[in-house]
Amino acid sequence: MLNKVIPGLAALVLISSGAVFAEDAAPKEKTKAAVPAAEITAEQKLPEGVEQFKDWIKECEKLKGPEGKEIELCQISQTLTNTEINQPMLKVAAGYVPGKDEAVMILTLPLGVILPPGVQLTVGEGKAARVPVTTCLPQGCQAGVQLDKEFTARLKKGKQMIVTFLGPDGKQINAPISLSGFTAGMDSIKPK
Repeated sequence: MLNKVIPGLAALVLISSGAVFAEDAAPKEKTKAAVPAAEITAEQKLPEGVEQFKDWIKECEKLKGPEGKEIELCQISQTLTNTEINQPMLKVAAGYVPGKDEAVMILTLPLGVILPPGVQLTVGEGKAARVPVTTCLPQGCQAGVQLDKEFTARLKKGKQMIVTFLGPDGKQINAPISLSGFTAGMDSIKPK
């Protein structure tokens, strides 16, 4: 399903590593009231270097590589907003580590989530994957995982991924992430 460890992906704020364990359990509680962050309308312009793929946004950054050579790193991301308080509650970012063929995914959760259970990812009827929360930074707590080909294929074929975690009050939160545009977005950043 998902590979066990990813090395850091610093430039994409994908600095994390972790193990993943498959589980059969699907999310049991209701989905929290949340929506993808506002889509860019025809009248609005995307910032330079940003491209939209339906519910996913592609962003790129130029950095100096290990040999001092400039490299461009890109990621696609989606931010889910809690409609009750109009605050971001989850950001999912996916990209490629230079020199690797398989993608990585980083989930940024709000501060205060219950850490030990980690995060559960469920796509369709397939087995759920458990991803540990590995670090908390001022912008939120992060869980990261390297995606293998089988799970990436499920993401590309699926309509929605449910991200399950425990909020500060210990209640289960099931956050729906739209997969509309995921395939086109990932294809646009795939290393050549």
